[in-house]
Amino acid sequence: HITIIKPQISIVLPAYKCAESIKLIYDEICAVFAENKFTYEVIFIDDGSPQKDWDVITNLSKNDKRVKGLSFIRNFGQHEAITAGLAHTKGNYVVVMDCDLQHDPSYIPKLIDKSTEGFDIVYACHEKRRHSVSRNLLASTFKVAFNWLSRESSSDSKHSSYTCLSRRTVNSFLKLNDHHRHYLLILKWLGLSSAEIKVEHRTRPLGESSYTPFKLLKHAINGFTSQSTL
Repeated sequence: HITIIKPQISIVLPAYKCAESIKLIYDEICAVFAENKFTYEVIFIDDGSPQKDWDVITNLSKNDKRVKGLSFIRNFGQHEAITAGLAHTKGNYVVVMDCDLQHDPSYIPKLIDKSTEGFDIVYACHEKRRHSVSRNLLASTFKVAFNWLSRESSSDSKHSSYTCLSRRTVNSFLKLNDHHRHYLLILKWLGLSSAEIKVEHRTRPLGESSYTPFKLLKHAINGFTSQSTL
């Protein structure tokens, strides 16, 4: 008789040109859970990366059954990768984070603790985003423009994809089949109970962001048109 233990926590990490950092973020996550009595799974989604992201993921999964890997046949985008990852989670709580090492895994227990207070969504709030000046400016501009177009204050540039979701939130999120995925805007639209914790945003130690100004603009336009008829 084999007892299958369902993971309490699922970690979802989209990966694109992150071959050098995947093993490092995995080691940090394992270190965090070594100090906490949770069962967990780690789900990496290779978003059609031209680097060796998939090789690193498959090697990790061979040595640790808690690691799962999904591979896109081409690059679909971060938010589509998050959606695919969420669809394969089994945990009662799901933490979504980047694998470029800017999201610090040491905050995972605090995100979970806040969630257990009864919140469906817990956002990691970055007082200072350690991105380029141009990217931070674009994020602030998007917030102002989106809140005006949607006639509400639902977009916050201090929030990122670093979040903790209840199982109810994951199930609700996956019922929406928008072609243009905008992770944070969909979470806001769901209207479920939410809270935030303050975290430190780390400087990216390896590689460069794949978000070019053009990609950021395209993503912003998709957000405007999918969330507002104005």
